[in-house]
Amino acid sequence: MMGNANQFGLQNNLPADADRAIRDKSESLPLFRPLELAELPAVLPSALEFVPPSRAVLVTDQIRSAISRQAAEDLVLLVSERCEALAIVLIGEQTDMATVLHAGPVKPTASPSLFSVQADKAELPEAELGKAESAKAQRGGKLTVGKQPADSRFSNSRLARGLGRTLGQICADRGIEFLQWATSWPEESSAGDSSDKGWPGVWPEEMGFTKAGDLEYLAMDFDTSCDAMTPPEGVPRKQLEVRQVNVEDSMEMAELSDLVQATYRGSMDCPALEQFRTAAQIIDGYQSVPTYAPDLWMTFHETSANRTSANRDGDSFPIGCLLMARHLGDTPSDPSVLELVYMGVVPEARGRGFSADLLAVAQQCCRRESASRLILAVDKNNGPARDAYFRLPMKLVLRETVWVRNTTR
Repeated sequence: MMGNANQFGLQNNLPADADRAIRDKSESLPLFRPLELAELPAVLPSALEFVPPSRAVLVTDQIRSAISRQAAEDLVLLVSERCEALAIVLIGEQTDMATVLHAGPVKPTASPSLFSVQADKAELPEAELGKAESAKAQRGGKLTVGKQPADSRFSNSRLARGLGRTLGQICADRGIEFLQWATSWPEESSAGDSSDKGWPGVWPEEMGFTKAGDLEYLAMDFDTSCDAMTPPEGVPRKQLEVRQVNVEDSMEMAELSDLVQATYRGSMDCPALEQFRTAAQIIDGYQSVPTYAPDLWMTFHETSANRTSANRDGDSFPIGCLLMARHLGDTPSDPSVLELVYMGVVPEARGRGFSADLLAVAQQCCRRESASRLILAVDKNNGPARDAYFRLPMKLVLRETVWVRNTTR
């Protein structure tokens, strides 16, 4: 079960004057309440009608994954008081970040929903409580999914602002400082009704999110006919030493953090993200997800004798890193899918073809465990990285926009 309102920080602890302003009809924002997991199937299909099928599949897969891991308590489900909007947020354990899986309007339906809205009287202004109770009584204790009031008070913009405020309360209660959210590119989102053209763009911005970048998701399938990529001429593999990161060694993790931070300099991969997260925080986020695979974290060191720079060992220089994740199949016999979570090269080593070496190792990892596919995401504006991936060749499978929000500001 998803818990009660107080568990999600929804209790009203605002100053009296702020509380009066919120309860004033002309100033109030829509309120959101926790939705029980058992109620989700009744409203989710109507909510996902506004997103492309590819995004809908991702959302449902992530929900199923949380349930199969017996981590349903990590799902925060919120619905507006009149059932016009739904939000699904995934909050992991021992992390300061959370992921919005979905947030947006619920498509109106002509028939009553299968779930009733058990609104807590403490959560609704008195005037609205009377309306909700009356409407529920007229429908035999059930509300129509996404039924918009005649005065259109619950517009997309107001719903989004209300949801943003509620998420801020939840994050403060749970110690969450960073929210991330991926939506379909506006030109690829479902048309829906003409009155809903503002989605998804209006929702992230009204909820306090900032656009971090437009991502392209690429994939490469593996079979016996797929040959290993050969590093470009002039960059022999013997120049590079590949080291697996010992994630239990605090010194190695500190060095990895410094190396990742160095690769961010001049990077074209979602540069706006640096305003919100440090390299150490991003690495912590990689370690907090179920697909975390520390055996697939590697650093690369140039061992050429003519280098003037050296690391603490005195015989090599770190030029980049490769951090991968592992998506297991539904059964133990199903092949895994490996994800290239992050690949970076320091500015001093760019332009020398090292990305081909790092990608060759990524492919070797896939073959070593008979993975069926390699997947990754790249900023659409990162031309050098896109060129390297398409040369493998990788194929485009999905486009999304990434939004971020610092909840402490």
